[in-house]
Amino acid sequence: MPGSDIRSLMAFPHHCSLLIDTIWVLSHNRRADLFAMARQLTSIGLLGVAIVGLYIFALVNSFGF
Repeated sequence: MPGSDIRSLMAFPHHCSLLIDTIWVLSHNRRADLFAMARQLTSIGLLGVAIVGLYIFALVNSFGF
């Protein structure tokens, strides 16, 4: 349907694109895209956990334990 693409309404910054894609997929019930986005969110989450783990490791080692 013309004009129903939420991404065409206004230019969003890059960091909002995942949120917009999530809204787009959920509103259009596109299962294949939903699985692809779930994989992307999982990899982003694992990267975040790794970064936090390294930060905690460095923090603990700074006290000489």
